[in-house]
Amino acid sequence: FAAVILAAAPTMILYFFLTNKLLDGAKQGGYLA
Repeated sequence: FAAVILAAAPTMILYFFLTNKLLDGAKQGGYLA
């Protein structure tokens, strides 16, 4: 189970990072309040 967490961690971090970048871009573009 721990091995699965360790294997998935980089993917989840990357996904979280990309999501934050998209949200920041949307806010700066005026798409989100």
